[in-house]
Order: sequence, then C-alpha cells, then structure tokens
Amino acid sequence: MTAGKDTLVCDTLRLAVWRGNPDFDYNREHVQAGHSLWQDLELWFLQWFRHLFGYEVEEEVLSWILIAAGIALLLFAVWMMWTKNPGLFKRAGKTKTLEDEEDTIYGVDFPKRITQALQQEDYRQAIRFTYLYTLKQLSDAGQINWQQSKTPTEYVYEWKDEETVRYFRELTRLFMQVRYGNYPATAMVFTRVKTLHEVLSKGGRDV
Repeated sequence: MTAGKDTLVCDTLRLAVWRGNPDFDYNREHVQAGHSLWQDLELWFLQWFRHLFGYEVEEEVLSWILIAAGIALLLFAVWMMWTKNPGLFKRAGKTKTLEDEEDTIYGVDFPKRITQALQQEDYRQAIRFTYLYTLKQLSDAGQINWQQSKTPTEYVYEWKDEETVRYFRELTRLFMQVRYGNYPATAMVFTRVKTLHEVLSKGGRDV
C-alpha cells in the first residue's frame, strides 16, 4: 500500500512569495500610526491635567486651552521685549530736525537760537530764526498781522510803510531763497539778513 502525501510539510517558497505580497500583510493594520508633535503635547497635557486635578478633560476643550496658553505665552514674550527695548516697536522714520519744525513766532527764544546756530556755523538756521524774530517784533508792533497759515509774500503785500517796505522785501527774499530755494546760506548772507533785521527793528532807518 502506497503511503499518502504528507500535507503538513511547509512550502517555504510559497510562504516567501506571500510575505512579499502587500495584500497579505495583515499586521500593518495593527501597527499604531505615529503621533504628531501636537498629539504628543495633547497626550502629555492630558496626563498632567489628570494628575493635577484628578479628572479627565475633553479633547476639544483641551485644544482650546492649549491655543489660549500659546497666545498668552506669545503676548508675554512681546511684553517682555517691549519692556526691555521699546524702540523695537516704534515706527521707523526720519529723525526730526530743526528743518522739520514749523515756522512759528511763539514759544521760541530767538536770541538764544540765533546764538546757538552761529556757534555751530549753521547760517541756514541763523537766517531762519532772524527772519522769524523780525516777524515777531513786527507783529508785536502792529506792523503785520501774523498768522500761521500766511506765506512770507503775504506779509510784504500788507506792509503799511511804503518807504521801508524795500528792506522787508529784501529780507523776505533772502529768507525764502535759503529756506525754500536751496540757496547757499553763507556768513555774508547772514550778515545782510542781520542788518535788515536791525533796520526794521529800529523803524526802518537806512543803514
């Protein structure tokens, strides 16, 4: 009688083929997917919250708590930076100089400003302050009606004394050339401006 075929013999070749076929890889369904950094953070916070307060917190609530904590941390970092260096939050721009000041005759110590400008050999500012000083004296004397919105030429047109208007017209022209026309402000120009200022402050007597 012929012996039957042993059906318990393992066909290793066929097993190798099956293992190489992804359709038969059943173990992959049981492999846990990797956690993201956010999921790891949530898991750690859940465990910490349970340990600290003794009860669970829902995932949706936990997400909002973490978002709020992140915003609070960001605001705290910004506040710390602001207290340490407020200049970081200031709008960048041009540093204000004397050129940016409005031409006004009030609240200005003109003799002091003129002296300071001459000490620095800044004849441009010396001419400017001398002209404004003249306007203040003329306004105080009632010779002109000074207004912030008026132009230098308007003061020439409202000049009341026809015999002395030529001095004021020349002073105004020199000021406008230096202030608005980018003409060179030299010591010679300042000397002439100073002379015209003294003439007008004395009532217009010729030099």
